Amino acid sequence: MSIIADRGLFVRLLVQSGRFDTPGAESFADAVDAATREPATKDDVTTLRNEIAALRTDLKADDTGVRAELKAAVQLLYQRLDALEKRLDARFDSQADKLIVRLGALGLALAGLLFAALRLT
Repeated sequence: MSIIADRGLFVRLLVQSGRFDTPGAESFADAVDAATREPATKDDVTTLRNEIAALRTDLKADDTGVRAELKAAVQLLYQRLDALEKRLDARFDSQADKLIVRLGALGLALAGLLFAALRLT
């Protein structure tokens, strides 16, 4: 005998709560049905606790690995950003130098034209 009187209503309420999608609500209802038909024994609980502890250890190891990879990726991004910044600074400096040279040449040409015009007058 199950504690769920109307399984369809139970599934709809789970879906409407927003915490489950329809397949998830169906599997939760199946799990509740199975739990009421075959209650867990103390050995089942101990086995489950051991499995959860093993999973927790695996997750911590995976978390440490992911954090290390993420830290390495962030450092690589910082290095690339620094290199890009240096290249852009060099380009800006070279553009400024080109602009100053061109302005100097223009000033020199204008001064030559001015002296030529003065000499003609």
